[in-house]
This record gives sequence, structure tokens and C-alpha cells, in this order.
Amino acid sequence: MLKVSLPCKLRRWLTSFNAVLLSVPEGDDKVSKYPVMFRAADVLLIAKSFACAALLTFDIERVKNDARKLNPKVDIFVIDSKNRRGHR
Repeated sequence: MLKVSLPCKLRRWLTSFNAVLLSVPEGDDKVSKYPVMFRAADVLLIAKSFACAALLTFDIERVKNDARKLNPKVDIFVIDSKNRRGHR
């Protein structure tokens, strides 16, 4: 077990952090289906992006644009852990 001691300010910031993990196989329509979740997100992680992109019709730019319409301040990261690739 890893035990980490955090300063009080950082601990408060981490406890009020909202992240949304969107997997490519779920579809690119999730932002419009669940706007409350995306509006409250501090970070949006789009996962399985490179591995599944060739197999599925998923418009990453649509997801980014829809998310930013609801929440212009959201940080968006496109990641793929299998290939260890990612970009902002």
C-alpha cells in the first residue's frame, strides 16, 4: 500500500476534482445524452482512442466540441493505455 502525505491545500483540491472517463466503444453521443456530467467535469479522458478508432465510427472532435460547448474550461485528454499514447 502506498501512503502519501499531501499538504492541506492540495488535499482539498483533489477531493473536489471531477473527472469523466469516456471510452470510445461507448459512442460519441454521450456528451449530449449526459450533459450534467460533462458540464461538471474538470477533466475529460477519452480512452481507447487509438486502438478502437479504426474499428468504430467515433468522432473525437465532435466529443471535444460538444464538451467545450457545455464547459469551456474542461481539460480534455485523449489516451490509449494499450499503446501508451496520448495527447491533449
